[in-house]
Amino acid sequence: MMQLFVNGEPQQVPAAASVQDLLNQLGYEPKSIAVAVDGDFVPKHQYQTLALRPAQSVEVLSPMQGG
Repeated sequence: MMQLFVNGEPQQVPAAASVQDLLNQLGYEPKSIAVAVDGDFVPKHQYQTLALRPAQSVEVLSPMQGG
């Protein structure tokens, strides 16, 4: 297991987890969110292949509606 920070909160994930693995674990629907790892936007086509490393900061953002 390794620890990451997801939206500022510590989160334990299996070693060598991908962005997609993290999203699955947390119950996020990839179609409705955007992800940044250490401040860098991650395109959806990289979710399955981008391996996460211990202590990385992951931001999961969902679109907001309003004016």
